[in-house]
Amino acid sequence: MDKTLSDVRFARYAVYLRTLYMQLEGLNILNSQMQGLRIPDSWFDGHDIISNHEQSVEDLETFFVVKDTLQETLQYSWELIKLTQPKVSNISFAIDAQNLRLASNAMVYKPGIHKVRISLVDYWAYKDGQTINKVRKPASASRTKLVGAEVVGAYALQDPQLLRLQDGIHLPHCKLTGLQQGHDFDNVPFFYWDFIQHRVCLVLRKSGAR
Repeated sequence: MDKTLSDVRFARYAVYLRTLYMQLEGLNILNSQMQGLRIPDSWFDGHDIISNHEQSVEDLETFFVVKDTLQETLQYSWELIKLTQPKVSNISFAIDAQNLRLASNAMVYKPGIHKVRISLVDYWAYKDGQTINKVRKPASASRTKLVGAEVVGAYALQDPQLLRLQDGIHLPHCKLTGLQQGHDFDNVPFFYWDFIQHRVCLVLRKSGAR
């Protein structure tokens, strides 16, 4: 997509994005409301929250919590969504180590809170009927890193209304192409706001599906 046209298309969502300071402060508050998944208070120390970056859904500075396992990391991000949205469905598929893994060109992190820059609309967006595999292959060829649970956590740290504006057209739903699920790892988690049921959902799509 042409950069100028892209800027115009997504400019309306900038008001729902938060600064790094607001996001880290919000994460700390949400973390205090958790039970078993709560991370240590010491993880919040020493983060650089000074930035001149202009936040956009295409280029968002945010924080991402990584726990010891991929399962715990996704569960933590999903718990953040539960704490910030009025209605959230349960994860209906297996996310243990035998059923969920990172794609080969996904970002890998050590446990902790990481400052990251991601797009909420690239690679997993619905563009011209692209399948998930057609998104992954060019990214692999260009050595572009794909993201997965990062985008779930990122939405939780912005104004909650942003996720509720996700309609799959103007603001794309999220195909978490950095994750692979299933015995053959041919499924991809699909994260979206259900306008009909008024709830947040995390379901599966086949890699060859649109």
